[in-house]
This record gives sequence, C-alpha cells and structure tokens, in this order.
Amino acid sequence: MTSILNSFVILFLVCIIGKGYGCSLNNIEITQSKTPLFYKGNIPIWKVVITNTCDCGQRMIKVECKGFTNAQKIGISKFLVLSEFCVVNNGDRMVKNEKFEFQYAAKQQQLFKPISSTLQC
Repeated sequence: MTSILNSFVILFLVCIIGKGYGCSLNNIEITQSKTPLFYKGNIPIWKVVITNTCDCGQRMIKVECKGFTNAQKIGISKFLVLSEFCVVNNGDRMVKNEKFEFQYAAKQQQLFKPISSTLQC
C-alpha cells in the first residue's frame, strides 16, 4: 500500500512539473522590430510579437505600455489600452507557443513589459 501511495505522489509531482506550474512572466516573450514601412510618410511602423512559451495556457496577459495610445495601433482591436497597462488578446487564453502580433506607429520604440497573467492548466 505504501509503495502505491509513493508511486502516486511521484507521478503527481512529475505531472505538476511537466505541466508548467513553474511558469513565470519570463514565459511571455515580447519581440519588436522596425518594419520598412512608414505611417503618414515619416513615422516608422513597428511590429510586436507576444508569445506564450509556458506549457500552460495563459489569459489576462497584461503588459506595461505607459504612454501608448489607441491612435498608435494599426489594424488591431484585441490589444486593449488601459491607462498604464495593456491587455493582450482581449484577455483571452493563449496556448503554448501561440503568438499575438500587432503593429503600431511611433517615432521611438515603445516599451512593452509583461506585468501579470493568469495560468490556465
């Protein structure tokens, strides 16, 4: 009986570790690059890719976006600007390796930094 219980505990721990319960904000990767395009002739257009690298899904991903405005967004509606933070993908779940991409126009690159999310395993 004890060996069965020990086996169950070990299996449970392996499942927890393997399912990404150790995920952190480091599992939300944000990359940016300047595109060759310009808005209104002289304002650079930037491309942002936000990727969930956690084994678990994550929802309500919030990123710091101080000073970012809706006017800067180009053709996106699922990136909600709320004062000093923004909500990615309308707060909907992003599964492992799912990417959320958007573009914005600005003379300088905007800082986007993950500040919180909710795991969904």
